[in-house]
Amino acid sequence: MSDLVSDLLLALAATIAGAVNAVAGGGTFVTFPALTEVALVLPVVANATNTVALFPGNFASAWAYRKDLSKPDGVSVWLLLLIAIAGSTFGAWLVTVTSDSTFLKVVPFLLLFATLLFAAGNRIARWLQAHATLAPWWLAVGMVPVAIYGGYFGAAMGIVQLALFAVIGMTDLNRMNALKTIFTGVCNMTAVFLFIAKGFVEWRPAIIMALGAIVGGYWCARWARRLNPLLLRRAIIVIGLATSAYYFSKAF
Repeated sequence: MSDLVSDLLLALAATIAGAVNAVAGGGTFVTFPALTEVALVLPVVANATNTVALFPGNFASAWAYRKDLSKPDGVSVWLLLLIAIAGSTFGAWLVTVTSDSTFLKVVPFLLLFATLLFAAGNRIARWLQAHATLAPWWLAVGMVPVAIYGGYFGAAMGIVQLALFAVIGMTDLNRMNALKTIFTGVCNMTAVFLFIAKGFVEWRPAIIMALGAIVGGYWCARWARRLNPLLLRRAIIVIGLATSAYYFSKAF
């Protein structure tokens, strides 16, 4: 495959990812396979490069939500941000010390886990909100593994956060999305710094995909009302399951 064709396919994948992230989430299901199968990037570096490529869009979303940010009752935002930095640093470090052969065996489980979360996350959050209410400090406890997962892989981590917010009694969706987006943005930013410092980024595909993700996110934000989120979610679930099956066959 020529470099031009590869670059165009990467840009297309990132544009699609930016668009679906703006509406429903799940862009990693498109971009990670593009990096490993089109750009032929090794799995560990592909994971790091994917985080760097999608970070600008995440940061832009976090900045847009800044006015809606207010702390959950009983939990300090600064504590949550500290958890985001510490947890994602540990998660990203785990990536850098994982061999490609090991990561290739872990990836299908991560993808399947993220796909199932993506498919059932809203129902889980509603059930938890209806049947269980925990003290606010449980949010800080729950955010520790979320931050570690965010630094390590991160797909669908926002869905876990929304479930945690629901279970401590939060109901304002704008507040929940603001806190989720900023927490995710800090996790990604921390992981990006570590991946760059460790030299785990393939810059050519990262830059191409970052530009594509920005275009896709901007386009989708303008045209979101014309898209059917339910159909898009179903398509992403199918892509996630197919991608998981492919990597299971490749790893085992």
